[in-house]
Amino acid sequence: MMDRLVVAWTFLTVVPLPLRLRPRATDDRAFARSLAAFPLVGLLLGVALAGASFAMDRLFPHTLVVVVIVFLLVWITGGLHLDGVADTADACGARSRDDALRIMKDSTIGAYGSLALITVLGLKIAGLSTLPAHELAPALVAMPVLGRWAQVQITTGHPSARSEGAAKRFIAGTSRADYVAATASALPVIALAMGLPGLLAAAMVWAVVAWFGGWVTRWLGGVTGDTIGAAGEGAEVLAVLTWAAVFHVRGAA
Repeated sequence: MMDRLVVAWTFLTVVPLPLRLRPRATDDRAFARSLAAFPLVGLLLGVALAGASFAMDRLFPHTLVVVVIVFLLVWITGGLHLDGVADTADACGARSRDDALRIMKDSTIGAYGSLALITVLGLKIAGLSTLPAHELAPALVAMPVLGRWAQVQITTGHPSARSEGAAKRFIAGTSRADYVAATASALPVIALAMGLPGLLAAAMVWAVVAWFGGWVTRWLGGVTGDTIGAAGEGAEVLAVLTWAAVFHVRGAA
């Protein structure tokens, strides 16, 4: 599992590893095998975010801490999944499958993509800011885990829309066993961090990602790296909104 975790970390973040920990193999099989370790990378990211929030909590107001944390996650991941959000949103304006795939490969960001980025970042910041102070750190641990678990779900459950690319590299060598392994590592962390609200968010993420994967497959003939990234970001937003709603209702009761 350590080899899988190292490859997954290398793919999902821009934080370099020491030479002795760098993966020995980065071929398609190694990338595919790393999928089961995606939630573990999410856990490491979440612990780092929670630690940063503790360090800043006494220095800055709650909302400012949340803004810094959200953009810290963007920096650590190199904006990889946000790029998927923007490309997927821009492709929604395409007139055909081929046109949509072409737009996703274009490095420029259009109006739809810009609005999607603003929406995702804005909802994360607003949602996390409404959480009780003592729930912020647990939410920051669980949120990246849920996002990367969602990516495993959509990757293992659907074909690739392209004959090449990031999605093809993972899909070609994955199986349902990878999803089972990812789920076995993700759900206990989510339950321990957030309790029943965490499991509620996980159920909602599973249902929405299942729908989204089916819709994308009907639209494009399969998933792409961009739609996988969009699924992860969407899962994080959905989780944050779920927790914000739960704690708001509890507070109003």
